[in-house]
Amino acid sequence: MKIVMRDIKLGIDEAEKAQKEYDDVKNYLSKQKYTSFYEERKRISKLFCSMKLSKPIEEVFEAFLDISIEDINPNINKEDFEEGQWYRSSKKNNNNLFRLETLQKNKEISLSWVAKKQLFIKSVKFKKNSSNTKTKLTYFDYVKGDTSIQGFFERHILNTYIKKQVLAFRIQIFKTSIKLNLVKEKDIPKVNKKIAKLSEYIKTMI
Repeated sequence: MKIVMRDIKLGIDEAEKAQKEYDDVKNYLSKQKYTSFYEERKRISKLFCSMKLSKPIEEVFEAFLDISIEDINPNINKEDFEEGQWYRSSKKNNNNLFRLETLQKNKEISLSWVAKKQLFIKSVKFKKNSSNTKTKLTYFDYVKGDTSIQGFFERHILNTYIKKQVLAFRIQIFKTSIKLNLVKEKDIPKVNKKIAKLSEYIKTMI
């Protein structure tokens, strides 16, 4: 069956339903659950990591956006990727519904969604050097949940999640580097092998 854009970009009714669920979960999570500030803080996970690519910011932004869309759902049309709209990810990403929060050219890409009483926000910000010959990409991952992460099992799940996100970002950087011709032709098979190895490793992490 041919996949059409309406299967991926949500229509008005679906988008309103997704937005209501998102708002309900976000409002629920905004309420204080613990009297202890420490326990409240443990409901939130934040991750920052950054990489630099030796290309102008305009090229890096477009290449990274292409790679990101390919990873989220290859059937998304980049021209129809609009800030504030709701979309459906691919089957490999569990067909999750997500909102494109920010799409500022050469500045930032950010997505958010809710699942199982958890709020997820992912963003990548772009910053050029003074001569615009190098671009710094800063990845930010934010998760807020219903419970405080204190027990061994909960911490293990969180640590595994964080490791997966770091590795996934590395994979995106490798792919972007290839797309920008920053990898020598003879080294591309080696980098692709590294990407495949990391991707398989992520699948085994529990």
